[in-house]
Amino acid sequence: MIRILLLDDEPAVLDITSAYLSKQEGYHVRTVDTVKGAKLLLSQFPIDVIVADYAMPDTDGISFLKSLRKTGITIPFIFFTGRGTEDIVIEALNEGADYYIRKGEENSVVLQKLVDSINKIVDNKRSHNELILNEHRYRELAERQTDYVNYIQALLDSIPAPVFYRDVDGIYRDCNKAFENLVGLKKYSIIGRNIHDFYPKELADHYRYMDDLIIKNPYNQQYEYFITNSKGEYSDVLFSKSALLSSTGEVAGIVGVILDITDRKKLERIIIENEEKYRTLADFTYDWESWISPTGKFLYISPSCERITGYTVQDFSDEPDLIIKMVHPEDRQLIERHYSNAPLNHEGVHHMDYRIFTKQSEERWISHYCQSVFRDDGTWLGRRENKRDITHRKQVTAAYERANMKLHLLSSITRHDILNQLTVLNGLTDLLSEFDNNPDIHTILNRMIKTIDTINSQISFTKVYQEIGVTAPKWQHVPTVIARASKGSQIPHIEVDKHLSDLYILADPFLEKIFFCLFDNSERHGKRVSIAKFSCNKEENQISLIYEDDGIGIADHEKEKIFERGFGSNTGYGLFLTREIASISGFSIQETGEYGKGVRFEISIPNGSWSTGMHEQNGLIIRD
Repeated sequence: MIRILLLDDEPAVLDITSAYLSKQEGYHVRTVDTVKGAKLLLSQFPIDVIVADYAMPDTDGISFLKSLRKTGITIPFIFFTGRGTEDIVIEALNEGADYYIRKGEENSVVLQKLVDSINKIVDNKRSHNELILNEHRYRELAERQTDYVNYIQALLDSIPAPVFYRDVDGIYRDCNKAFENLVGLKKYSIIGRNIHDFYPKELADHYRYMDDLIIKNPYNQQYEYFITNSKGEYSDVLFSKSALLSSTGEVAGIVGVILDITDRKKLERIIIENEEKYRTLADFTYDWESWISPTGKFLYISPSCERITGYTVQDFSDEPDLIIKMVHPEDRQLIERHYSNAPLNHEGVHHMDYRIFTKQSEERWISHYCQSVFRDDGTWLGRRENKRDITHRKQVTAAYERANMKLHLLSSITRHDILNQLTVLNGLTDLLSEFDNNPDIHTILNRMIKTIDTINSQISFTKVYQEIGVTAPKWQHVPTVIARASKGSQIPHIEVDKHLSDLYILADPFLEKIFFCLFDNSERHGKRVSIAKFSCNKEENQISLIYEDDGIGIADHEKEKIFERGFGSNTGYGLFLTREIASISGFSIQETGEYGKGVRFEISIPNGSWSTGMHEQNGLIIRD
C-alpha cells in the first residue's frame, strides 16, 4: 500500500490528480489545499510520499519542505507544479525534493510521469528484502486500517447532520459531507482552518467560548443556538458536543454534531402563538368555560368562574367537589347524577338550568350546556362546558309570569262579570217580549238578542285565546292527541299513517285544538266528507304533518282568507285559532289541496321540535 499526501490549492487539479492516482493499484490518496492542513494530516496518518504544488495560499512549497526536513521528517517529496524557474528547481532539489514535475504537458502524460516517479521513490526507499519480509504484515495492517478509516468516513457521511472535529486551538481536523454542504467547501479546504474562517466573529467567538467550557471541564454539552450556512442564511440548530481524549487522557479536541431544528422551532412558535390566542380567547370569555377530561377531572376552568360564583379557578382546583357543593340543595341530585356520568362518552348537546349559592351566599341561576369533544382521528377528549348566569333572565321571566297571572285573573273576573250581566240583559229582553205584542218592538228585541249572543260568543272566544301560549310547550304523542281530538267527530273514517305511530312533537298544550278545528272544518264545509287522513313527509330541516279529506276542498282565492278571524260562515274562529296555536309552537300551516278533491293542510314542524326516540312512563315523556 502506497499512502500519498496530495497538496494543491486548485480544486480542479486536486480532483483530477486524486482520481488518477486512486485508480493505481495499491495507492491511497489524501488531499488538502493548505500547508497547515497538510501538517495536520502528517501528524494523524502515516504517509509514504508527499506530492505538493510550489505556490500555496499560506506558504510556498520549498518552505514547507524545509520545515519538514528540519524536524527530521524524511518522507519522499515531489514538486508537482506549473510554476518555478530553474533556480527554484535547483533549490528544491537541494533542499531534499526527490522529483520536480511540471504540469504543462498533456494530463495523461504528466500524471503518468507522476505515477512513475512515485513508484521509483517507493522502490528506492524500500529494499527488496525488506518488502518481502514485511509485505504480508504491512498489507494486512494497512488494509485493516484503510477499511476502518473508510468505514468511519462512510459512517460520518451517512449522517445527515453536520459532524466536525476541532482541536483545542479551534482548528478543524475532520468533518463529514453534511458539514461540507453547510459551509459550502470541500473537506480539503476545511481541514486546517479555524472557526473564524467560516462564521461571523460574533458567532465564532460564542462557539469558541462553548468549546473552552468542554476543554477545561470535559462533559457532554448540548445547547440551542443559530448558525449561518454558505449562503448566509440563518438556521436554528441544536449543538451536541463532547471532548475527544488522547491516549494520555488529555483533551485533544471537540467532536460535535449540528442538528437543524429550524422547522421544530417554527412549529413551537406556531404552537405558542396559537396557545396564547386560544388561551386569551378562553380566559377572557364572559361565560364560565371549562373542559373535563375522559377521567372526569377538570383540565381547564376559565377565570370568569369567579365573576359568576365568587370562587377562583384555584378554589375549584383545590376542591374538585366544590362544583357540586355550591349547588342549591333542591337541584343537587340533578348535578350529582350529571357529573357522575361525566367520564362517559355521550354525543350531542346536554342542557340544564339549576341554582347555586355563590361564595357570598347569593342565590343565582346557571344555564349549563355541555357536549363531548373529539380529535380529528375520533379520539374522545372529554367534554366542554359552558355556564352562563341567567339570574336576571329568570327574575324577568318570573315577573312576567306573575304579571301574566294577574292579567289572566283580571281577564277571567272581567269576563265572568260581563257574562253575568249579559245573562241578566238576556233575561230582561225575554220579559219585555212577553209584555208587549208590538211587532216593531219584537223586531228590536230579536236584534238585541242576536247582539247579546254575538257578544257572548266573542267573550267566550277570549277565554280560549287567552289560554294559548300561557303554559310551556310539552312533548305530545301525535296519534294519542289525534284520537282525543276525534272523539265526537261525525267523519265516518279517520286514518293515521303507521309512520306516525312513534312521532312526538314539542307543542303548546292546545295542540289538540288544532286537530279538532281541522275535523270541525271538514264537517262544516266539506259537505261530502267520508274519510280524513293524517300522514307526514320528512324533509331536510323539518317534517310536514299532513291532514287530508275527500270533501269539496277550498277554492284557490280563499286558501289564505280561511285563516283570517271571522272569515266565512259559523264565526270562522276555528282555522284562525289553528294558525295561532301553530305559530305559538313555532310551526306554520297552509292549505295546498286541489279544489273539488278535498282539503290538504300541511303543518311544518322544524327540527328540534319533533322526535321518534321517546316513550311515555307514569305520565312522563322520557327520551330513549
